[in-house]
Amino acid sequence: MGRYVKSHRGPAAGQSDDYIDSLILEDIPTVAVDAGTGQRFRGLVGRRGIIWRMKGFGASGPHTDLAKHFGYTPGQFGEQVRKHLGK
Repeated sequence: MGRYVKSHRGPAAGQSDDYIDSLILEDIPTVAVDAGTGQRFRGLVGRRGIIWRMKGFGASGPHTDLAKHFGYTPGQFGEQVRKHLGK
């Protein structure tokens, strides 16, 4: 088995470890956006990366209201990225 657990390869499933290594730039903060749990990106964002993911499930209502409730709007996303970068 390679360095990356298959279930954590996400979009890189089926790719070699060398290919995945070429995608992960340890010196550059990387952001993955996922409307799920984010686990599939864990091995792809590197140590300095963050995963912007949904933090709750099961609610119903208009998508704009749900996005605001769960913090999944462009403004909230930008705020968290800036915070992660220390800006």
